[in-house]
Amino acid sequence: MNEPQRLRVLIADERDRFIEPIARKVTEMGHECVAHQTDVAKVGQAIEKDRPDVAIVALHEDSRHALELITEIVQEASCPVLVLADRPSREFLAEAAERGVFAHLDSTDEAELEGGIDIALRRYQQWRSLLGAFDRRARIERAKGILMERHGLSERDAFERLRTEARSARRPLLDVVEDVLAGRA
Repeated sequence: MNEPQRLRVLIADERDRFIEPIARKVTEMGHECVAHQTDVAKVGQAIEKDRPDVAIVALHEDSRHALELITEIVQEASCPVLVLADRPSREFLAEAAERGVFAHLDSTDEAELEGGIDIALRRYQQWRSLLGAFDRRARIERAKGILMERHGLSERDAFERLRTEARSARRPLLDVVEDVLAGRA
């Protein structure tokens, strides 16, 4: 079995006294707490400076504050965000999901915390892969459009031209697409 990965974890909550027990548990699990953040306005700076692998936002008393932290982290980070909340309202969880949370934890039990982090990391990786696929598809569509306009081709013929060029040159299709987009083909 693979050795557990040591992750860089950002923990955010409304008060430092709430962060400390979570940080202690995360550290005991072998991860590194790279940032503790209570201030919504400063969380972006912490993310830029510390580059966490995962972020945990805890909810204790102020759901608006937790949601603002989630929003800020999701907008700034290139990592999954988990919410740690014991018995949150259904409305809070729906809003947290809408803002981009990848997992919900209801305790710092080691198995739950590790499982939640693993699930969030996998879902995040799948999401990033899907975004990449959408981006690749959009680039192919743009290149087809250029060829259609430039050579009066149908959509199917434009795609066939891209594919034929890639095969004959033994290059990846996306390399040929990039050449078309850059005006080199």
